[in-house]
Amino acid sequence: MYRNGVFHLGELLNPFYDDTNLPAGTYTYAVDATDAAGNASARSNSVTVTVTSGPLVDVTPPSVPGTPTTTVVGSTVGVNWGISFDDTAVAGYRVLRNGVVIATTNDTTYSDFGRAAGTYTYRIVAFDAAGNSSAASGSASATVAPPATLAFLTPSRLPDATLRQAYLAYIVAEDPPGPSSFRFRVVSGRVPAGTRFVGNTLANRPEARVTGTPTARGTSTFTVEVTDGTGARVRRTFTITVV
Repeated sequence: MYRNGVFHLGELLNPFYDDTNLPAGTYTYAVDATDAAGNASARSNSVTVTVTSGPLVDVTPPSVPGTPTTTVVGSTVGVNWGISFDDTAVAGYRVLRNGVVIATTNDTTYSDFGRAAGTYTYRIVAFDAAGNSSAASGSASATVAPPATLAFLTPSRLPDATLRQAYLAYIVAEDPPGPSSFRFRVVSGRVPAGTRFVGNTLANRPEARVTGTPTARGTSTFTVEVTDGTGARVRRTFTITVV
C-alpha cells in the first residue's frame, strides 16, 4: 500500500487496512499486488480521503477511588480502597502517606512495611494511560504503637505480710510478643526472714514469687533483675512490710 505516493506498509494478505491515529489532512492511497516470485502488478487507481480532526485525546480523569481503610499489624500498615472507573481503563493507583506519594500499584491494596511508632494518614489517587489523575480519595489514619519492651508490671511496694502467717506475692513483668524465656534473680537486699524468692516459676512466663511464713516484723527491701531470651534486662526495687 502507498500513502501519498510513498510506500507505507508491508505486504497485506487481506484486502483492507485501518490507517489509524492520523492528524488532520488529505491522504491519497493506492495499492499493487505481488506474486510469490516478487512480480508486481500495475498500481491501482488512487483514492483520496480527508481527515477533518486529529486523533482523539483522552482528557477524562478516572473517578475518585473509594475511601481507604487501614489495619495495623506490628509495624506494618495495610491499606485497602474501593476501585476507580475510567472511560478507557484505570492504569493504576498512587498511594499517598501524609500527602506524599510512596508507591504506585495496580491493586486496590498496599502494605506499608516498617513504620516507626506514630500516626499516618493515607489517600489514594487513580490515573489512566493518558496521564489523567483523579482527585484524591478520602483519608484514613493508622497508628503504629511503640514496640513492647521488657518491663515490670508489679508496683514497687508489694502487699504487706503478717507475722507467722503464710505469705505469697507475685512479681510480674511484660515482654514483647513471641516465645521467650525469663530469668529472675535478687541482685541486692533480702526478702523478709522466713520467706524465699522463687525466681523461675515457669520458663515461658515472666513471673516470680515471694513465698513463705515471715518470722520477724519490719520492712525488707530488695532489687530484682529479670532477663528475657533476647538478652534484654530490667531491674526494680521492691519492699515488703511484715506487720
